[in-house]
Amino acid sequence: MIQCNRATDSGERDAVLLQWAARHGYVDGETPRQHLGLSELEWQAAAWLGSVIPRVQLPIALQEQLGILNADLYRSDIQLSADDRAHIADATHLTKQQACARLQISTRTFDRWKQTIGVRRVCRIQYGNSYLVNGYRQSDIDHMAVQMRRKRAAQK
Repeated sequence: MIQCNRATDSGERDAVLLQWAARHGYVDGETPRQHLGLSELEWQAAAWLGSVIPRVQLPIALQEQLGILNADLYRSDIQLSADDRAHIADATHLTKQQACARLQISTRTFDRWKQTIGVRRVCRIQYGNSYLVNGYRQSDIDHMAVQMRRKRAAQK
């Protein structure tokens, strides 16, 4: 039974939350992210989708005791279907530099491929106080590599 005296100290709150999670077999986000082989950006997109990787709902009594509405806790047995992974790839947005690193190509090659295939930006991304940069769907970037391989094979 959960006691309803409010945890005041953040260390105490964390300890209570971790004990509750351990009793119920829930884990923090890093554990399933690594198990599923998702990058941090993919995990953020999956968590944003919510239905793909649902967060554990804390009981009302625990919410009141800790003074929080939710925590980044997840079931430890999460599995992803091919459709789930496709939804995550569509929701994951990469900058040009991230796309180049994923494809292991230069920015000049990326620009050439982008023009050849017709990949367009889907959003503008800003990190901190930096300037806005174009964002591309990860699924489009992965598809771009496949299309360029086909194009090269057809030319031989």
